[in-house]
Amino acid sequence: GLFKGVISNGTFLNEKNAERLVKAGLDFLTISVDGTEETHNYIRGSEYSFKKTMEAISNVIRFRNNNQLPIITINMTMSDYNYKQLSDMAKIADAVGVDILQFQHQWFTEDHVAKAHTAYTKEKFGIESHYADGFRNYVTGKIDSEKFVEEIRRVKNESHRVDVRFYPDLEEKDVRPYYEKSTNVVYNDACGNPWWSMII
Repeated sequence: GLFKGVISNGTFLNEKNAERLVKAGLDFLTISVDGTEETHNYIRGSEYSFKKTMEAISNVIRFRNNNQLPIITINMTMSDYNYKQLSDMAKIADAVGVDILQFQHQWFTEDHVAKAHTAYTKEKFGIESHYADGFRNYVTGKIDSEKFVEEIRRVKNESHRVDVRFYPDLEEKDVRPYYEKSTNVVYNDACGNPWWSMII
């Protein structure tokens, strides 16, 4: 059958919406969290965002009852704002009761690729798209690679109830080149998503 899920910031998952979501028969629910409460609220621009998101997760867990579905994941994209908070995030994920905590490395592209994308969309579609600009590496020099590696090692070695994952699961030796010269670290030469998933 079809594997169905929702990716959300969770801020509109009040009791009514959470119940409807669970009854809809979702297989997974992924909630984006940007770090501990202060960090998340700063990035989201709202002093209530973290609280609303944690309440949303609790609502879904409550309506899920003893069922295993939907599988609930907190996804935290790692950045210069939160890369020292991995262990703290694992404690939060344990406390709120999600199934998976995924730490996601940022995706980068080089300047010439972003410029080529902008030129292509203008030539082929007549639009000024700067979508790829958002994937340029703006964090080089803002992340202390040694401290980042220590934090990754710490959270991997700790014991947690939640299933802790990294995507991609970089080897320690690859963290520095990934963030400083991202194209030196290559994991795939093609995107497989069109063959197995559709995102709306």
